[in-house]
Amino acid sequence: MIQTAASVTAGPSPTATLVVAIVGLVLSVAGLVWQAASFHLTGPRVRVELQVGLLLPGGSARVPVSAIWRDSLRHVQQQQGGQPIVGFVIRNIGRGPTTITSYTAKADNGMGYGLTSAPPGTEPLPHRIEAHSMAFYYIDMLGVAAAAAAYGSVKDMPRRFHAQVELGSGKTVTSAQTLDARELVDAIPALQSGTV
Repeated sequence: MIQTAASVTAGPSPTATLVVAIVGLVLSVAGLVWQAASFHLTGPRVRVELQVGLLLPGGSARVPVSAIWRDSLRHVQQQQGGQPIVGFVIRNIGRGPTTITSYTAKADNGMGYGLTSAPPGTEPLPHRIEAHSMAFYYIDMLGVAAAAAAYGSVKDMPRRFHAQVELGSGKTVTSAQTLDARELVDAIPALQSGTV
């Protein structure tokens, strides 16, 4: 008589199958999130910062907009002179290049004050800004103040100005920082005499 041995093979336990399935699901979701993030980061990502400053013979002195910006600039101006300006620091923090087509001091009431050509010492517009680089443009502070004052009555006058940049793609980027329009209008006599 011939005897045969029956072998019994046990399959993977249900717990092990569940663990492998969960690990696979987590890895596939992580890969999908990584692909979406990489796609989002491939193009340009532009940030604009509003600053105030002085145009000096060899460059500019700039400070962030704050409650004491006039005191800071007045101190520098007493030592070095200079023309008061509103500055636009434009940074491309993305991985792709973009083109700056215009920049404007944009008021909360929709009014904007900008230049039709780039001022001396800056790149001509339109200007290509590469990945991980920056550009600086400026507008005469007296011009921005006069534009705010042109509205006449306090009721119609803009309250705040933002820095706004238009890109070649048609996208508009606005600064988080703002400049008080009333403070600029109050500064007109000082600006006309060449001081801050």
